Order: sequence, then structure tokens, then C-alpha cells
Amino acid sequence: MPDLELKGPLDLNGNLNLVADGGKVLVNGIEALVEGAEGTAPVVAIPPPPSAPADSGTKVVVVSSLGKTVTVNNEALVTTGMVLQGNTWPGMVLPSTQNTGAAVVNANALPVNVVGDRVAIFPNGGSTTIGQSGQG
Repeated sequence: MPDLELKGPLDLNGNLNLVADGGKVLVNGIEALVEGAEGTAPVVAIPPPPSAPADSGTKVVVVSSLGKTVTVNNEALVTTGMVLQGNTWPGMVLPSTQNTGAAVVNANALPVNVVGDRVAIFPNGGSTTIGQSGQG
């Protein structure tokens, strides 16, 4: 199944739905994140011990991208956005550290996030990487 590989410099604009004919959309060889991408965060107790965490879920899911016009199989391509850890804790996808430099691939002037980029969880200050692209 062929992948659709985007190589920079490139700036995708407007309403665009990328389809990888059974494969995945790659940005300079790394899977691009879409809404629904997942990672796992460390458990941080809030409030501090001896209380148990109010929500001990460690699954982190990208729930919304700031850029909605460029999609992969009708799922928004992530260009920073919001995440949720467990069922309670909000956070943010940080600007890409993997898709940078002269070969950057942008969507509406924002770098596309890829597998391995980081998120920050607001209440506990924790951070983690997103390890799955969310592309099927």
C-alpha cells in the first residue's frame, strides 16, 4: 500500500483532503498526526500525595487541531492543537520539533505535527510525545 510522502519546503493552503491510497501521509519520512492521534503520559497525582489522582488515565488523545482545512482521509491534519489526558486533563500539542528547517512542510503557514512531537498537559505540567499518528 503506497504512502503519500510530503517533502518540504511545502505550504499546503485552503481546503485540501490528502489521501494515501491505503498507506499513510508522511512528512519528510515521518507519519503526520491527525485528530485522534495518541500517546501515553506519566501519572502525576493532583492534588499531591497522599491523595490519589482524580483521574489516573495516562492515554493522551489529540482532540482538536488549530488548522482544520487540510485533512488526511477527512481527519484534520495537526498543526498544534488541543489534547486530553484521561477524561479530565487538557493540554496542548506543541509546535513541531521534528518537522523543521529548510524542508519544513506547512499547512496554512503552520508546521505539520508528526509522530514524536511533544504535548504539554496543563494542570500537572507533564509532557509526553505522541507515538501514534491516528491514521488508521
